Amino acid sequence: MTLALMPLRYRQPFRLCLSGLHCDNKWYNKVCAGGSCSTELAEITVSVVTECGWSEVNESAGEDDECAPDEGEIPMIDEELADLWEEEVCQKPDFQNNLCLQEIWNKMNELNVAFETLTNYTSDAPKVKLCLNVKSIASTKNAQSQLTGVTSSPTVNIDINSNELDRSKLSVAKTILHELIHAELLYWVAEAGGTAHFEEYAQNYSGTDPFKILLEYFKEHGQYISDSKPGWHHEYMADNYIQYMADGLKKLAPFLLSSSFRNYVDGSRFYTSSTEYVDWDWDEFYTGLAWVGLDLTSKWDDMDEITKRKYKGYVNQLKELEVSAAKCN
Repeated sequence: MTLALMPLRYRQPFRLCLSGLHCDNKWYNKVCAGGSCSTELAEITVSVVTECGWSEVNESAGEDDECAPDEGEIPMIDEELADLWEEEVCQKPDFQNNLCLQEIWNKMNELNVAFETLTNYTSDAPKVKLCLNVKSIASTKNAQSQLTGVTSSPTVNIDINSNELDRSKLSVAKTILHELIHAELLYWVAEAGGTAHFEEYAQNYSGTDPFKILLEYFKEHGQYISDSKPGWHHEYMADNYIQYMADGLKKLAPFLLSSSFRNYVDGSRFYTSSTEYVDWDWDEFYTGLAWVGLDLTSKWDDMDEITKRKYKGYVNQLKELEVSAAKCN
C-alpha cells in the first residue's frame, strides 16, 4: 500500500486563517477521501503555534505577525503518519547493505528528522514517493535526485555517491536532507505534468499548495547548471529550508557525531584568517552545515564575507577533526 492509494488521509493539525493574517485559535485536520477534501475540528489541545498555510499569509507578513511561530516553537508532528511515510520509502539492495547509511537513515526515522524537515515548512505531509540507493557517480557531487515513472505516479530516486562517503556521518545525513527537499520539489513539478506544463498548471491551480510560489522561483532562476547556476531548487532551499535542515542536524548530532569531536570543539575557537577567530557555537555549526551545496545562491551571495568564512570554517572543522569511526569510510 502506498500513501497515494490510502482511502483516507489526515493532514497534521493546522490553524485556520480566515482572512489575511487573522487566524482563529482552533486546530483542524484536513480529511481527504474519494478525491474530495474537507476540514474538521481536531480534538486536541496544543500549546504551540505553526505558520499559516500557503494561501493565508500575505506578502507583507513580518516576523511579528500573528501567524508567525515564536522562536523556539516546534510544529506538531503526526507520529503515525510519519511512521507510515517512512515505511513506504523504498531502499535498493546496495543502500540496505551499507551499514553506515542504514545507521544514519534509521536514526533519521527514529527521530522523524526526514519527515519533519519536509513538513515543517508546508505544514503538510510529504507527497513524494522515494527510493534510496548508493552507487558510483562520475562526478564529485555527493548525491543526485532523479524523477522516474509517469507523472500520475512519480518516484524520485535519490542516489548517494559511493565515491564521496569518506566523510562524517552528520555530513552524509545533511546530504540526505538536501536531496529529500529536491525530491519533494520534483514531485510538485511531476504533479503539474512536468516542466513543460508547470507554468500553466500553477497559474490555474486553486488549491493551497505551493505551486504559485514555486512558479516564481522557476521563472526567475531556471534550471541548475553545475558549478555556475544554482537553479530554482537551490534558491528555494536557501530561502526557506536552512533553519529546518539545521534543526534536523541538531537532533541527529548527539548520535552521529563522535564524543571526541564534541568534547574537542565544545568551548573552543577556530581562526578564519590570521586575525579573525570564531568562538564555537553549536547552532551556528548546524547552520553552516545546512548551507553546504547552496553557496551559489542569491542569499549566500548577499551574505557578508565574515559570516561566509565562519560557516565554511565550521564545515572545515568537522571535515578535519572528526574521527574515522564517525565517518562512512
